[in-house]
Amino acid sequence: MLTYPGIQVRATNIVRDARQSGRLPPHPFPPIASLGSLVPRPDFQELKDVFNLQHMVRCIERRLLRDLDYSQVELPYQKDELKAWRQRFFRAMYRLIVAAAVVFRAYNEPFFMAEKYKRPPFHSVPWKDHQGNVLKHAVRLTTGDVEYLRRFPIYNFDDVSDESKIGQWRSREYEKIFGPFADWIVADARALGVQENIRPWTNHDDIFLDSAGTGAIQEAVLLVAAFEEIGGNHFRPPEPIPDITRERKATTILFGDFQLAEVTTPALVKNAKNFPLVPEPLTLGGKDVKNVSEPSKEMLPPQPHLLDVLWELTNKSTRPNIHDGFLAPPPIYDLFVFVFRRPNLRFEERAFEPWADTGYQLEMVTGDIWTSLDYGAVIMQYRPPVLLFEAIRLLFCSYLRSGMNNSILVWPCCEPPHDLPCRFHVHTNLPRLFHMTISEEEMDSFDFV
Repeated sequence: MLTYPGIQVRATNIVRDARQSGRLPPHPFPPIASLGSLVPRPDFQELKDVFNLQHMVRCIERRLLRDLDYSQVELPYQKDELKAWRQRFFRAMYRLIVAAAVVFRAYNEPFFMAEKYKRPPFHSVPWKDHQGNVLKHAVRLTTGDVEYLRRFPIYNFDDVSDESKIGQWRSREYEKIFGPFADWIVADARALGVQENIRPWTNHDDIFLDSAGTGAIQEAVLLVAAFEEIGGNHFRPPEPIPDITRERKATTILFGDFQLAEVTTPALVKNAKNFPLVPEPLTLGGKDVKNVSEPSKEMLPPQPHLLDVLWELTNKSTRPNIHDGFLAPPPIYDLFVFVFRRPNLRFEERAFEPWADTGYQLEMVTGDIWTSLDYGAVIMQYRPPVLLFEAIRLLFCSYLRSGMNNSILVWPCCEPPHDLPCRFHVHTNLPRLFHMTISEEEMDSFDFV
């Protein structure tokens, strides 16, 4: 079997070959486990790509070590512990690149299909520096752009419940988009947990995991840590690297950008400490891969930056960025949310509150998570977003005091079998975060008079 960088290289090559021929990657994506097969055996170019990828990740590791040193994070001194630390880091980075290849199609499909739907180019505004040089083109979505993008599940942020038709459609599509990767990483990580006899973990509250379960959580949490690391200050816009005459290049797909890129790195890993890595759009046959179209058609208009699109859609959507009263993960984290749901977990409720010194931020921003493995700072047991009885009682009492006693509507959302618990919708004229469900037992214990 090939190692993780070999799997990543083959996953990236599937995307590259499809884009070179003017197509999107296949759907469904080939099984990830099959990419590790030695049949066919790796050729010279594949081996070269593997070595270049390993070098790129080693450069990122060198920059992380610099940041950990600045943050005064203590690394393990024992040789075996340091080796285990590096293995965790490299596995997470390789898996993140595999994830980017697997979901590449879903994030790029709207822009590839724009010509079919006769879509005009997405409106963008140039950002210039003080000398008038264009740094980037910031997307500004029109109402028509938003309606078009909502046809695709990965960009549909409408405020709909999971029981609605749109909610059920989105759930089915998410299973197709994220399911193959989630199943692979959870199964692979569980096997790893057993193989390495990882110490069982508990949060001393409601999560108790054996070695297999702990392995799955460890690798899922570190996958998020890898994304936070990629999104840090290790990359910069294309420009010459000063004082370095030798350099190497690696072809990859960065998660969050979801474009084929050629990353320039210093030829010596030690030089990466002082010089960021430089990703540039990969060119195939002299053409920017962002603009590759069907051979018989004209070139597509330039594609906007996907993180800008997600940010614009979030601002223009009716979806409340709230889960149980706390900030929900941004849409770019949807894959990680999906992976966590496999073992019935979710992000820690205060993880994305920027004004609070949460455990998530302290662990992830400093990079301490790589050594502390403090999963409790990142995840917690998943519970559906439910407005519990006490919250309803307080809401209702406040409504009565304000003279708005007709503002709460309650009705059953289903006709369940007698052996299943019923749930009720509770709608108020408060913001959408209060439009949730409560159980029949909670309803029975509430005095509405």
